[in-house]
Amino acid sequence: CASSVAPFSTMKCFSRVVLFLLAKLIPAECRSGYVFISSPADKAIYYSPLLSAADQSKNTAMSLKVLSRKQVERPLGIAVDNSRGILYVADPGTSSVLGFRVFEDSNEAGRLASESPVTVMSNITAYWIAVNSVGSLFASDPKEGRIWTMTADNLRKILDGGYVGSAEKLYSCEDSVPLRQPQGLATDGSRLFWANGQDGKEVGSVVQGVEEIGASLAEDTTRPLNKETEAAFGVCLSSSRIFYTNREHN
Repeated sequence: CASSVAPFSTMKCFSRVVLFLLAKLIPAECRSGYVFISSPADKAIYYSPLLSAADQSKNTAMSLKVLSRKQVERPLGIAVDNSRGILYVADPGTSSVLGFRVFEDSNEAGRLASESPVTVMSNITAYWIAVNSVGSLFASDPKEGRIWTMTADNLRKILDGGYVGSAEKLYSCEDSVPLRQPQGLATDGSRLFWANGQDGKEVGSVVQGVEEIGASLAEDTTRPLNKETEAAFGVCLSSSRIFYTNREHN
């Protein structure tokens, strides 16, 4: 069930844009958040403050700034733990997931700074990642056909330098679950959603599962939500809908 498919290998510029509101890092009177962009071509992570309503009315353009350069080999998926101020980056170039503590620069409004990255998952070719409301991390490995996870408590210990642990397997294509080259991930705090990069019309383009290791091994914990396309990629949630991307429909 393993695969050598690399769905982003043809991208020459920014691999994707992921938007998160870092409410606890940003004063209420300032902008509402930041947008983060990973660029495998530049080996960099960029960011820009979100524009205020006044800025938008003036057609002000976003200004990209460098958060990290040359600290990552091939940054792809990114996710933010708002409560703890952690930016996670999937780096299949080093078969790892990195964690950056991010904070506002006290000397310049609208500028972020970060501590040196810490490897929180290793020996995993993660392309996409997601973090839930309690701080647990999830990573998809399409080459090996697995979804990995690490608890918020273990992540905190690793970031604090007091723990060396490894990710745990949540789902695998070797098990009897609808998982084929897992791609994008999203979580609502109790359920995990993923896109399948292969055989979507057979096993499900987008699938719903659970977030707990023990529960994931039980029967009937996964459910295909649709079978519209063979390959789906990015996944995100709103309060009432699931959105996903594919290559078959424009």
